[in-house]
Amino acid sequence: EMFNNIVYFTGERSSTPSHFCLDETNRGTINFGRNWITGTWNDPDVLDNCYYGKSSDAPVLNGVENLPDTTGAEPPINQNTLEPLNPVRGIGQEVPTPFTVTRQYERHQKKALRNSVNNLGARE
Repeated sequence: EMFNNIVYFTGERSSTPSHFCLDETNRGTINFGRNWITGTWNDPDVLDNCYYGKSSDAPVLNGVENLPDTTGAEPPINQNTLEPLNPVRGIGQEVPTPFTVTRQYERHQKKALRNSVNNLGARE
């Protein structure tokens, strides 16, 4: 289950894309809600490196239509504070029970109350 996340690869603009493997067991199902994921996450070369050499072995992906096209997009967060920037402000969704979010990340592995999931990412 993947809701209201930001997955940003700092090296996306290099000639070698990052590998973000959703399920290395090759037998799972990923249910996407609204998330922002760096544009190269599902490139065939990346998938081939994640799933034992065959992208056809990738997990079942439900809800891919919930992911915005992020090809070439600027970072969606302030990389120093992790504060969300546009276009991830105000597009979060309520998270289904039992995954309700009540806390948010605070710098250096601390937490604080989070009253809303309006923004994607670790902070409101």
